[in-house]
Amino acid sequence: MFDWFSYLKLDFIIDSLRNNFYRYRIYIPKSILFSLPDALWVYSFTMFLSIYFKNRILLSIIFIGSIITEILQLCFVIGTFDIYDVVYMFALYLVAMYFIKKFEEEKKL
Repeated sequence: MFDWFSYLKLDFIIDSLRNNFYRYRIYIPKSILFSLPDALWVYSFTMFLSIYFKNRILLSIIFIGSIITEILQLCFVIGTFDIYDVVYMFALYLVAMYFIKKFEEEKKL
């Protein structure tokens, strides 16, 4: 995953961050530690694409695709299904849609 850090000879940064923050891992709930990154990806990608696509149905495809991928992990796709992934992705998708709607309303004024 971080091959490009190694390629640029910057892998010491990742190693340093991992070593310094590893001890704090016990204080973070596992649901946040493992599920929040996926949800933040859905949020950020939705917000980014909202710049280019104004159609909410198109923006919903990101969320639907991520949920389908998670559900497929129950049977077909290699991975571990986690209901917290679904819950966090849904919550942050709603937050993204809220901000997009709010921005559109302010833009009309």
